[in-house]
Amino acid sequence: MGYAPDCYFGDEATAKKKWGEGSLVEYLAGLGFSSSDMIEAGVAVRPNSKATHSKDEEEDEDHSELMDRFRSRLVVPIVDKSGKNVIGFGGRHLENVRESNDSSFTPAKYINSPESPVFTKKASRSSL
Repeated sequence: MGYAPDCYFGDEATAKKKWGEGSLVEYLAGLGFSSSDMIEAGVAVRPNSKATHSKDEEEDEDHSELMDRFRSRLVVPIVDKSGKNVIGFGGRHLENVRESNDSSFTPAKYINSPESPVFTKKASRSSL
């Protein structure tokens, strides 16, 4: 288990940092992971873009539009049948943080990793 802080909208301490400082996206970018790697793994989202998947190399290396998927959440790993490999994550929202200027915005209470080459929700449910 772990906690994913909100490195984007957060509180006063976050506001003093640059956008995304201390985020998983920043950490993974530093390790050389591309934007498409992070999105495909289900740990990042590109919230301000349409659902198009460009293979443009410049866009793939631009991490500025990415955000951590599980921000402000308690994160629990989802493992495969062997119990040895993490194949996804589940997250429970903990903070009462507004993530947009719209005061009616309420984040989802629970989110899971999206379907990926290693995680199929239906198959994971039946194996637990």
